[in-house]
Amino acid sequence: MTGPARLAAALAMIGLALASAACDRAPDSAAGPTAPAVGGPRIVSLSPGLSITLADLGLAGRVVGRHASDRSLDPAIRVVGDQTGIDYEVLARLEPTHIVMQTDAGGVPALLTSLAAQRGWRLVALPMLTLDDIESAVGRLAGVFADESGVTEAAHRIRARVAEVWSEDPTIRERAGRMLVVYWTSPLGVAGPGSFHHDLARRLGARAIPETGGPYQTLDAEDLRAAAPDSIVLLTPDLTDADLARTVERWREYGIPAALEGRVAVLREWSYLTPGTAILGLAEAMRRASQPWPVVSARLTAP
Repeated sequence: MTGPARLAAALAMIGLALASAACDRAPDSAAGPTAPAVGGPRIVSLSPGLSITLADLGLAGRVVGRHASDRSLDPAIRVVGDQTGIDYEVLARLEPTHIVMQTDAGGVPALLTSLAAQRGWRLVALPMLTLDDIESAVGRLAGVFADESGVTEAAHRIRARVAEVWSEDPTIRERAGRMLVVYWTSPLGVAGPGSFHHDLARRLGARAIPETGGPYQTLDAEDLRAAAPDSIVLLTPDLTDADLARTVERWREYGIPAALEGRVAVLREWSYLTPGTAILGLAEAMRRASQPWPVVSARLTAP
């Protein structure tokens, strides 16, 4: 069967599912809340970070379907899947008006695009790689849902908070020096140029490293020694205290200034890994974490 034929067959199967759903609405204890106020939007969010952003805009009560990894929304809300594995039958039964998702290099799945066009669902696909992308997404979502009470005002509050907490912090400028943001420790996965975490470190006043390469990188021991970060921010929700102690001790053995001089921050909040308004909280956490750090010498902070 050719690609177009497979697509047509899949759409036909979903059409049957929709017809069945219309005729048979038997109770489903796993279905979760799917009935926001009549006439309002019914949102499926395929991004945990955008779910948090929707909630900050006052739209959590409009969400009827969520991403499999979502931890912020009501757990009773039906899981639809994720961008690489959507349960299209569940999606069809939820009868969304809007599908909110973040885009990547793969773009929007062809089947989702076709089904949305067929059913009249609005796809809101947002790039979420950089801090600018995140800020733009707030405005875009506020525009899409401007008719909902309080959304415009919430967007104004978010923008005001962005201006406050995503600005340079003198303490970080003095105490962070060359900052490395770490996602996992074995192997060492770090934020690089073009990622929102790298952007945030730079905006707060640190000299974010690495300064070349892609937005997500893996460093070996020699790379880490060469980078010699003055400060390290670990975004590792599942890292145990024992593993943390072993990791920091290994960095001391490598002669890493951040470990030797006490500039390692461990931030275990899972949402700090997601692109969205949760990064406002991360900025505040990074400001707090840097307060007790010793000042880095001018020689090391200079670009």
